Amino acid sequence: MVIYGEYLFLENFITGGILLFFTVKLLNRRFSRIRLFIGAAMCGAAGFAIFLPMAGIAGILMQVGIAASAVFLGLGAKTAKELLAQTAIFMALTLISGGGVMALMLWQEIPSVSGAGALYIPPLTYLRLICFGILAFGFSYLIVKLIQQVRLNIGLCDEAEIRIEGQTILLRAMIDTGNYLKEPISGRSVALIGKNAAGKLEKLKCKERYALIPFHSVGSRNGMLEGMRTDSIYYRGNEVRNAVIAFYENDFEDIDMILGRDFLDRGLSNE
Repeated sequence: MVIYGEYLFLENFITGGILLFFTVKLLNRRFSRIRLFIGAAMCGAAGFAIFLPMAGIAGILMQVGIAASAVFLGLGAKTAKELLAQTAIFMALTLISGGGVMALMLWQEIPSVSGAGALYIPPLTYLRLICFGILAFGFSYLIVKLIQQVRLNIGLCDEAEIRIEGQTILLRAMIDTGNYLKEPISGRSVALIGKNAAGKLEKLKCKERYALIPFHSVGSRNGMLEGMRTDSIYYRGNEVRNAVIAFYENDFEDIDMILGRDFLDRGLSNE
């Protein structure tokens, strides 16, 4: 089989980029598009390892080294332990997707060449694989969302970053899917903050950021909560811009603030 270098690079570039993206989503981390592009390019360049006669332990070590290099370039890591954990997730996703690709190729009798962790499929088969690729992407995304939901059920509490006027305040937060508080005028998300934790924001209060949020609670209690507008709140990989904080009259047990479902599903831009 004749192997075209540009197609070999492109196949592994696209595949590596998708796998790095899914790795980021599983880790609920922020990422840089430029770094992700560099990591994907590393995967593309690593595709040429298909020409190296590596087998056995040497081949495995080379694959792990390539995966760790792609993860480090694409996602970054502060410690060796963090890098190993990210590499393990990346390789696990690679094995899962690789199994699906091999099953598809056997079923459709698609010719291919593989070796040293790289895969090459002739360009003439691409049109036939587009529909299957879309389905595979959708299935993989559902798997990632399922794993995220399991992780959420294991532990809902984490650290949240409140950003106001270039300053960042760290608070212990928890997701409450029953919190649907919204500022009535703008429709921005509202997070509830406990009495003691509110003291950390006292010096940042100003009339330009002041807000009043009406609420209705169980037992038909109606009222108004004082609050303030933030630049953004970042929680578990999701950033909600222009979110509003409402000051609760009491404290919460073991946490500082309660977030709504917007912080679970995705980052929303309410501009």
